[in-house]
Amino acid sequence: MEACNCVEPQWPADELLMKYQYISDFFIALAYFSIPLELIYFVKKS
Repeated sequence: MEACNCVEPQWPADELLMKYQYISDFFIALAYFSIPLELIYFVKKS
């Protein structure tokens, strides 16, 4: 008997969504690190 190859993944867009999630996490981390640096910059400047 041959195996049935007719079963498709339930969510084919999972890989794309994971890429968007990683990109989103990167920008959130960038914001979390840049905000304190900007505050330090403005405190030293004033």
